[in-house]
Parts: sequence; structure tokens; C-alpha cells
Amino acid sequence: MNETDQNVHLNHRRNQAAAIKAEPHLYKVCDQCRSISYRTCNLCPVCHGYRWVLDEQWLLDTANIVGSTPFPLTAGVVPRFLWPVPKRVEATEQSGSPRNGRRRNK
Repeated sequence: MNETDQNVHLNHRRNQAAAIKAEPHLYKVCDQCRSISYRTCNLCPVCHGYRWVLDEQWLLDTANIVGSTPFPLTAGVVPRFLWPVPKRVEATEQSGSPRNGRRRNK
């Protein structure tokens, strides 16, 4: 990827990050690969994970990092050691139907 292509892609990622930051209540972050998805999806489209971070500050931090580099930051490449441990929400708590068909005892 040459410098012109990187700048075009970086502008695209900045626009996406700005759209995410404008309406953070519509998005969530995958706890496994740190990709940003709509809140309506149950499985991550990148890694097929089902644990999500719903904290808006975590989402804004991820969007800032994603919007600042032209390279993909999914699949565990995002520097996790810079951020605090997020609040986790499993698919069972969102949809009420766990993957194995049995409900966890809480």
C-alpha cells in the first residue's frame, strides 16, 4: 500500500470513527478481537466471539485508535495493555438463549 492509498484509507477510517463517536449507543466492542459492531448483532463478524464490551468510554477509545491508523486493528492487534479491564456481557445475558441451550445459574 503506497502513501496515497494509506491516506485515502485513513480518511475513510476517520470518517467511520467519527460516525461511531457521534452515536456510540448504537455500537459495542468485541471483547475478543476489539472490533466494533452494531449492538444488534449477537456474534462478532470478525472472530465469531460472543462477549461484548458495552462501556461507551471503551468504545470511544477503540474508535479513536481505529481512526488513527490506516491498518486493521482487529484480531487482537489493538494494544489491550493500555486500557482498563472492561465490563463483560455474554450473549446469554443479552438474548436469554445460551449457545448450549442451558441457562447459567446466577
